[in-house]
Amino acid sequence: MSDVASGPQASDQDRADRIRDVAARLAAAGMTALVDDSGPVPAVFATLSRQGHRRITVVAYDSGFVILRFWNDPGAPPAQITSTLTRALAVITMAEPGSRPPQ
Repeated sequence: MSDVASGPQASDQDRADRIRDVAARLAAAGMTALVDDSGPVPAVFATLSRQGHRRITVVAYDSGFVILRFWNDPGAPPAQITSTLTRALAVITMAEPGSRPPQ
């Protein structure tokens, strides 16, 4: 796994290689990852399956758009739902490992 060129100047091959690198890293983290580079924007579709839990799905496009889908307990109280979402957002919005989330 290596870092490859990205952004508007990247070639189609660089973009495909980059998304394959993302897929390899997600697979190394325990997810099942598939690459779709047949369209105009390469993407990786990854799933985390845990016994006794519903799947967590991630779709990451080379354009930078990312979708994270997971099931929350439908009977969870609003405070628990809010806590789960704000903790996930805090991690996503951290600038660097070890930095504090924005207040």
